[in-house]
This record gives sequence, structure tokens and C-alpha cells, in this order.
Amino acid sequence: MVEHASAFKQANDLACNPQTLFRCQGTRTSILYRKEIVKHEMACKAAWQRRGLYPCSEERGLTPYIIKFLPPFILLILVLAACGSNQSQKQSSTQAVVKAPVCQSTLPMASGTTASNSSQVTASRHMNMGPHMNMTPYQPITTSDITRMNAIVQNAHVCFDKYQDYHLALQDGYQIFAPNIPQDIYHFANVESFAEAQTTFDLAHPSALLYKKVADGYQFVGVMYSAPANVTTEQLNQRIPSSIAPWHLHVNFCLPAGNIKQTLFNANSLFGLTGTITTQAQCSKVGGTFYSSMYGWMVHIPLFGSVGIG
Repeated sequence: MVEHASAFKQANDLACNPQTLFRCQGTRTSILYRKEIVKHEMACKAAWQRRGLYPCSEERGLTPYIIKFLPPFILLILVLAACGSNQSQKQSSTQAVVKAPVCQSTLPMASGTTASNSSQVTASRHMNMGPHMNMTPYQPITTSDITRMNAIVQNAHVCFDKYQDYHLALQDGYQIFAPNIPQDIYHFANVESFAEAQTTFDLAHPSALLYKKVADGYQFVGVMYSAPANVTTEQLNQRIPSSIAPWHLHVNFCLPAGNIKQTLFNANSLFGLTGTITTQAQCSKVGGTFYSSMYGWMVHIPLFGSVGIG
């Protein structure tokens, strides 16, 4: 029984050794096997010690391991850190390439062929506007017109979407033209940009922002650019493709003395943009002032819905 108990203890001591995982069954074979394992471990330990290595922490502790393996371990850490730094720099470089869109003053011209459905599109836009408005002549839409117009609209969104808050437009110097007169589209005009447009075309400086009146104020719908009345239709087309967004010019109207803004929009009147007077002679008979054109060429660019033409 003593021998059996001793064998049982020795076997259980080895139970957690992955090389000799067994449980003592009280046989002499297990004890002999234990002796062979111990002999093998001693030989293995002697071989490690001859190489200057000490795998047994209970004899020498962890210090020899640290002394021998710390330098290469530090080197490994430095290499990994360098790799991580390079990767981070690559990511930063890639992110730097992707920049936020910037408001542009000009955009490059494009070339292209005529779009197959252009006649239907432009015919609906070049309607008869009556005796007080001229429009640029019909032109077929080309693929370059479409490309350029898309770029103009995208740039306008970058530049002016902030003005969906019309209060900001007012703060930035835009003024509501004839705010007390009911209109389909209200022009928030910028006097400085309008004056600049007489000599320079700048997409970043529209002559007016376009709004619709809503219950709680004004809803931003688009922008308006202008040009001198004496520029050619080709020059207008180079600025904004007239095949898609036709330019218009207010012409041949008579205004009486007094508040010009008030009489511009009078319905069923002799005067203004909807008046019945269309010639210099008629205007002189009633003591008015005749205008062959006013404000120069204009073009409306829709951004958030319809913007009309006038």
C-alpha cells in the first residue's frame, strides 16, 4: 500500500506535464516510466546549460533570459514602430490628396458633340417672352455644354449653399430688390458684384441670389449672373452655355417719373416690364422715360427648384 501510494503521488505530480500526461493506476510500470522521464529532463537541462541558457526559472530566475533576449526584442519593437509610422504617413499622405471642394471663379471650357435630344430640351426653354424681353437664340445642346453646366452647378453649390439661410445673404451685402412688391422670384442683389460683372465674369460673384417667398421668410432656389448689354451671344455662351440656360435681356419699356421699382411690375399698365408701351414715341407722349434695355444680360441658374427666367 505504501508503494502504491508513493506511485500514485508521483504520477499525480506529473499529471499537468503535457509530455507525460497520465494518471497512476498503481502499477510498477508507471514508476519506471517516471524515472526515465526524470533522467531525460536532467540530460536536457545539462545541454541547455552548456549553451549558456537557463530554462529553469527556479534555479537562475528570469535574469539570464532578459539579458540574452532583451536587445533583439527591443530591435523588434523599433522595427514594428517604424513600420507603423510609415503606414501612418502613407495614410496621412493619401488623406491629404482628398481635399474639400473649393469655390471657383472660373471653370475650363469643354468640347463635345451634339446631344441627340437637344432640340426638345432647348425648344421648351426658348419660349416667346413678349416685346419686353430678348433671349439668346436657340442652340443645340452639346455634350460639352452638359459637362460644363454640371460643373457650374456643382461649383455654385459649393459657393452658395450657405445662403439657404437668407439672413446670412443679407449680412454679406445682398439686398432684396423691391421686397414689398409680390414677385415669383425675389432677387437678393449685390451691387458690387453687379458692377464687377460689367467688365469681369466671376462664378464666385453672382449679381444676385434668387429666392422664393415662404411663410417664414425666403427659400433659396438659385443664383443669377449678369453681363453688359453689348456683349455678343458667343461671349455669353462662353460664360454660361445658353443652350441649357438661355440668357435674357429686358428691353423696350417705359417708366414714369417716380419710384422705378414700383412701376416695373405693374400689371395692366402702360409702364414697366409688362406695360403696353414698347416704343420711344409712345413713351414720350405720356411723359415717361424709355429704356431700350436695362440691367444688361442675365441668366438664372437653378440650384433648388425652379428659378424662372425674368
